[in-house]
Amino acid sequence: MEKIRAPIVRVATGAVDIQRAGINAVSMAVSQEEVEFAKHSVPDIPAYLQEQTELTRSTLARILCKFGRLAELFVNPQRFKDAVAAVLNTSRMDCLSTVLTRCGLKALTVRGNGK
Repeated sequence: MEKIRAPIVRVATGAVDIQRAGINAVSMAVSQEEVEFAKHSVPDIPAYLQEQTELTRSTLARILCKFGRLAELFVNPQRFKDAVAAVLNTSRMDCLSTVLTRCGLKALTVRGNGK
């Protein structure tokens, strides 16, 4: 999983000059700011991951404690949750495929559920 980075909010203002000869746009000001989530409340991570991965809260708590990257949660909570859910789902499917193969069964590829 790649490192989670803080989102950047960029605001640009400008002016549009419409004349017979054409349209001219001029940038007036641009500002950007990195969003800090440490000042805001953090959502219920285990509940979100439980919904996305169908793992129990206790299993998720053990995984998150051993994960070693919880500090990134405060950089960008939504991106962190989505990235962890994707890693967990991929790992879970890999494990299931391995078990099925060892049992002599062929794993099926399921498409279209968006998760």
